[in-house]
Amino acid sequence: MKLWLSNLYEIPVISVAIWHLVLASKLGINIQFPSKDKIKNNTYPYSTSSWHADRCCHPKTGGHLVLGLVLAWCLIDEERRMGTEKFEIEHDYTTDDNPVLRDPIYLSEEEDDLYVKGSAVIFSGLDFSDGAVGEDSWKDSVKLNVGWSHLADNKEKDKFGLIAEDSGHLVLELQGGKHGVVDVQYLVSYRDFGVALAWISDTLDGPVDTKYLEKYCNEPLNNLGGAVGSKMRELTRLVGIWDESASVPKSTLLETKLKEGKSSLLHICLLPPSDKLQGDKNKFKLLGVRVY
Repeated sequence: MKLWLSNLYEIPVISVAIWHLVLASKLGINIQFPSKDKIKNNTYPYSTSSWHADRCCHPKTGGHLVLGLVLAWCLIDEERRMGTEKFEIEHDYTTDDNPVLRDPIYLSEEEDDLYVKGSAVIFSGLDFSDGAVGEDSWKDSVKLNVGWSHLADNKEKDKFGLIAEDSGHLVLELQGGKHGVVDVQYLVSYRDFGVALAWISDTLDGPVDTKYLEKYCNEPLNNLGGAVGSKMRELTRLVGIWDESASVPKSTLLETKLKEGKSSLLHICLLPPSDKLQGDKNKFKLLGVRVY
């Protein structure tokens, strides 16, 4: 649900790193990065080795205390930035006679049916981020792979995905679900990441799908404009780069709807670097695909 909402609004990401790094290094580098034989005996809660409670980066008790202070600071800082003398710090303006409220989010009937009604949303999908399962759960769905590799690109080698660098064209076979919605999940980062295109087709045009590849996948994003081929239903841009100094997962819903029970092909290709690229590399990391 959180990833879907990010398609409607730019959800602010609160980073504790600014505060955590100061605390982590406060007692010196030997405490921040203790040797392997001293990690178990390290009781300093803010050291880099002691911060996480699990491999998913959830903080321990000390980290939750810092997170609470960061959230409180961000709320007060937002009130300061409202830009008028009318506002006072630490005052709940939603309880006033004339309350000050943020604009609400309204769901369409289709969105309400998909995300809210019922006890659960039935979906099928391909998960490229699960390194323990490996490729066996999704390799049969790959109908074309040019330049994509399943690997973990972080230092700890535990954050997996399908990764293309410089160029790449991937075709996945999907079965349409009840609602026909296709949800593509990928990584967004501030450096070395680029932009991909996604679209749906019924068949491949030859062994390497050269018509689509040559016409759309060899042009940088800023040269594409609004071009849409006559044989294609819709093009969806998957923008894997942003300005925040963080790497986070993002979800994008394709414009094209699938017919329930019908087999269709999802194409994803990495575009050449555009003028927005930051860093020396141009890559894209696909985390998964869900069909509702």
